[in-house]
Amino acid sequence: MMGVRVLANMFAHPQGTDMAWAARSRILSALDGSWSRATNKNLVTSLSNLYFNLAIAAAQKSDDDEGLNILSASSRFLEHTDNADAQLRLVNVFGVLASKFQLCKDSARVLGDETIVILGIMGKSEAVKAAAKSVGAFLS
Repeated sequence: MMGVRVLANMFAHPQGTDMAWAARSRILSALDGSWSRATNKNLVTSLSNLYFNLAIAAAQKSDDDEGLNILSASSRFLEHTDNADAQLRLVNVFGVLASKFQLCKDSARVLGDETIVILGIMGKSEAVKAAAKSVGAFLS
């Protein structure tokens, strides 16, 4: 868990963001599916925070291809978590990337539209419901 938190916290400084961004492919590859084995709520939240930070970095660096990779990984994570904090961050990954890149917006409609609509109705918290409704409205 500490390794994930260190990676997520690297984005607090420009140099850390650059280092994490340079390793983004390895990070995404290492994390993909790891959330399905995580039972610790804090670890799941940290993983979703890392995806969110990667999405913001992709938007800042105007890298739509990597944005699409992050969106795809986040979609798989979002479909399999019932952690409200993670859901909120992952829904916001969709919002960040879809608002920056048309390619991600088009893909988000396919990858997460159904999940986002469901979370807008049955999200684990009011914050998740509100974010899902907002992102869902933007995608439609």
